[in-house]
Amino acid sequence: MADKKNDVYARFNFCGKISVSRKAPMVKRDTFNKSEKISINFGIKAGTNMGYVTLSGFKNDEIKTRDVDGNNINIAWDDRLDEDVIKMVASTKKFTVNLGERKEFITEWDMIEYLESALAGYENDIVVTGNFALRPGTGKYSDQVYREFQIQNVFMPGEKDTPHLTMNLDLYYDKDSMDKSDLKTDGRITMHCYTPMWSKADAARKMFKIDTVFNTAVFDMDKPKHKAIHDYKMRYLETKSRNPVHMNWQLAVVNGAEEVEFSEDSLSEQQKEQIELGISKLEDFRRGPIYGQRVNELRLVKPLLTGEFETCKTAAESDFTAREFEDEIYTPTVDESVDDMMKGGSKAKTKAKVDPAVEAPADSDDDIDTMF
Repeated sequence: MADKKNDVYARFNFCGKISVSRKAPMVKRDTFNKSEKISINFGIKAGTNMGYVTLSGFKNDEIKTRDVDGNNINIAWDDRLDEDVIKMVASTKKFTVNLGERKEFITEWDMIEYLESALAGYENDIVVTGNFALRPGTGKYSDQVYREFQIQNVFMPGEKDTPHLTMNLDLYYDKDSMDKSDLKTDGRITMHCYTPMWSKADAARKMFKIDTVFNTAVFDMDKPKHKAIHDYKMRYLETKSRNPVHMNWQLAVVNGAEEVEFSEDSLSEQQKEQIELGISKLEDFRRGPIYGQRVNELRLVKPLLTGEFETCKTAAESDFTAREFEDEIYTPTVDESVDDMMKGGSKAKTKAKVDPAVEAPADSDDDIDTMF
């Protein structure tokens, strides 16, 4: 069940300023299936891009978690804030905040309640890290899968931290995954990939479809270093294999209007006329940064050569055959109509197509970090 040689955890790391919606509160309290629910949602703004983070929790009589030795344990709700109890819990199952004072929690509920007060009026940059998840929609949205950045840690940035929205994913692809249809027009190569995620409906890990982008428009191929970096990335993306290969990739979360180069294309016909006549220069019309259309995509930054990938010169073999992999792909289960059931015999469920995951409704030219 999508487990072959897969020990990569999908994580994110956002650094920037907090942005809270004016239309909805940052923290909501509600009931769900007769249980008390609490949730938090806010944005992290890094430059012109915005990454939205979230966390939800419920009140329960008992907390199911793991101890430091990896054993499953149950903790009474009323004991959850006991320091000795918190020390028993594995670090991977804790929620941590350090905005001047370190706090640890073992429930989403307490983490959210603490953040509600700690982030009120907070104006400095923060770092938010956590798990990246793909959440299937329900009801009429059951053919859609949403991206979620689930909060686990919140802390102050270090001296070397700069605003960024990055994450990593174990991406699976084959010889037909690379799409160059936009390469000539805007320099984009789209990779139609899959990544392993837990499917509650299947009670197993399944392969979820997710699109990523290699932005070649940032490269000046006349510069040797630019060409070398371009060719290096392509080496890990291109494959002739019918069977899926995979690689742990660092990705940049792009969600905003990007600054575009100021040129005569930015001018009106009247301004261009003055330049042609020689009575004005291009720089005479520059009025601050110019932004293009809004972009929402996951951009490939670099392969992460750690763990099983540390010696890989290309993407690694996945050990899945094409046929095996097809059986691992997530497809949502939907209720059939009466007519469908009559045509299909006794089956009451069928599999529906699913689109690639989307965002949940929530300058040195030789610097490799800018080359995405």
